[in-house]
Parts: sequence; C-alpha cells; structure tokens
Amino acid sequence: MKTGQKVLVAGATGYLGNYLVKAFKNRGCYVRALARNPEKLKHLTEFVDDIFIGEITKPDSLQGICDDIDIVISSIGITRQKDNLSYMDVDYRGNYNLLKEAVNHSVSKFIYISA
Repeated sequence: MKTGQKVLVAGATGYLGNYLVKAFKNRGCYVRALARNPEKLKHLTEFVDDIFIGEITKPDSLQGICDDIDIVISSIGITRQKDNLSYMDVDYRGNYNLLKEAVNHSVSKFIYISA
C-alpha cells in the first residue's frame, strides 16, 4: 500500500470497518467510506475524507462509488440484519454489486474480509 492511494471502505460503520478506516488513514491514504446512514460515521470524521451514501443491496445507489478509487475493501456481511435481508442478499449479491462497480472503474484491488 502506497501513501496517497485512494481507498473505499465498505462497511465502515461496522466493527471491523472502523479499524480499517483508521488504519488506512494513518498510513496516509485518502479514505472514502460507504454508509447507509452517515450519522454512524460521526466518530470517524477525522479519518474519513469522503462519505458515499448508498446501500450495497441497491446497485443503482452505488453508481460512482468507485470514481478515482485505487483499492476497495469490503467488510460488509450480515450480522444482526433487521430488514429481512438474507446472507445471499448482503454477503453475496451486495458485495457482487460493489465488485461490479469496482470492475467498471478499473479499480486495481478488491478485498473482501469477514470477521
């Protein structure tokens, strides 16, 4: 990882995502965070350069998310979902939606991590 690279952290509001945002920022990266609810990122404002509002399960809401991004890292996975979404909806199709955006924007790396 090079200083100055532009990183998208999907799942930034979750447990693992919080640590990823801080780690990338501390390494000198530009950090864009994906969130359904930007209020959940208030405690990370000093670490986030850009907040992209969207839902991984709604592909249309992700258009443009990977503009000028070098690396996408997703820690999105279902834990205690309350909106009747399944593992297939979130972990599989949701991350697939994000992967398609990354491919369309020629992102050099896509990393999926789960805790």
